Amino acid sequence: MRDSPNALIVFDLDGTLVDAFGDIRAAVNHALARREYPEHDHDAIHGMVGNGLRKLCERALPTSAPEHSDAAAFEAFVADTFAYYEAHPVDHARFFDGIDVVLQKLRSWGFQLAVLSNKAHGLTTLVAEGTGLTPLVDFVVGAGAELNSQEIPLKPDPGGIERLRQAAGTERAVMVGDSLPDAEAARRAGVPFVGVNWGTGSRQELSAFGYVAKDTAELFGLIVVAANDPATR
Repeated sequence: MRDSPNALIVFDLDGTLVDAFGDIRAAVNHALARREYPEHDHDAIHGMVGNGLRKLCERALPTSAPEHSDAAAFEAFVADTFAYYEAHPVDHARFFDGIDVVLQKLRSWGFQLAVLSNKAHGLTTLVAEGTGLTPLVDFVVGAGAELNSQEIPLKPDPGGIERLRQAAGTERAVMVGDSLPDAEAARRAGVPFVGVNWGTGSRQELSAFGYVAKDTAELFGLIVVAANDPATR
């Protein structure tokens, strides 16, 4: 099946390649604690991630918090969260078991690899560098990055996938992710989707868009199958 040497495999970051939920939780809870608001446990934060930092902050605030109606107060909350996360991007972050092996094998088969995150580009870069991801992929882009003189939008906008295909010089691509924004971005870009069963999305909801890997041992094979789908040709 080694007939897709030029296909681009686009990976989401948090919940797909890297377990970053501990650092995200610490940043959000830091901003909440400064305002004497209740903090969130791992499961709660896990369910809030996927649509960028601003949406995460909106979800994390108590429903009665004045930040929901006071723009300046909300911006201050976002800034506190961002500043803490920027200072502590990889205190807890790590690859999901076996992810590094999957990436290395895909590269050995001739695939181009990219990271496309809804995390701000600066934070995406810090996490990629801090976990050792950067040398394993060809492109690392987060929200707000410029690629081909165009800003990378938040998924589910397909613009990030489209600009990465242009940068890689290929129309053939596969999107790999753990959430509905990833799946919807793939659908809008017209590329196959491979979901992972260890992030924020459920197997049931992701399976409506394509394949879903139950573990990293299964992931490599599903990506190769998707890359050889006629839709990528």
